[in-house]
Amino acid sequence: MKPPASHSFDPTDPRFYGEDYYARHLHDRHWFRNNPAKFQMRWNRTIACLQPLSDDLVLELGCAAGEHTFQLAPMVRRIIGLDFSPDAIRLARAENERRGGKAEFVQGDAADLGQFADASIDKVLALDLVEHVTDDVLARMFSETWRVLRPGGRLVIYTPSASHYVERMKAANFILRQLPGHIAVRRGEAYQSLLDAEPWASVKLEYLPSSYPVFGWMDRCMARLPRVGAMFRFRILITAIKP
Repeated sequence: MKPPASHSFDPTDPRFYGEDYYARHLHDRHWFRNNPAKFQMRWNRTIACLQPLSDDLVLELGCAAGEHTFQLAPMVRRIIGLDFSPDAIRLARAENERRGGKAEFVQGDAADLGQFADASIDKVLALDLVEHVTDDVLARMFSETWRVLRPGGRLVIYTPSASHYVERMKAANFILRQLPGHIAVRRGEAYQSLLDAEPWASVKLEYLPSSYPVFGWMDRCMARLPRVGAMFRFRILITAIKP
């Protein structure tokens, strides 16, 4: 299934973000496509950047059915998962009740966090979200995140890198095909530019290699080279800290 020709993408369209997507297809384990090493690398590096503390209030944007929200819940004082999809929130709440209700889930728009007060959140996580939204939505999301974060709070983002050869192949429909919802896979420079609209104390971009043994070794070796290095930046991990 190809994404719509337009850059507009309706997250309520059941063809892309229906209950079946969240219940069965999102982050499904597969020995090659979604191998355990990929999930473990993503989680380890994300947590290292987020630095969750026991008294933190954490907001996860684009939480889907709550997979990562549940993993974070025992590490922090309070965690809220937010997603635009009513199907995702319904599934997350049902699973949360089964687990004893340690997390919270709300339906909402990551670009409009009006339900949260200024400077009320310690950490914000957007894991595999930003490639699903257009630049104007992302700019509003960054502005809102800045508003709700407390001084010293941090925003952590994990997303594919458009400069990697795999993403280039997908963009060209050469052998590989892009995932339907990935309407805005970007380069690191694009995120830096959008984040520059707010006076962050620091913004760190880290590029991660593939989790596949041979391809990961190639990424680690080739990413250091001039000119071609960007083609071996598999994932982008961003940490922005509010002063």
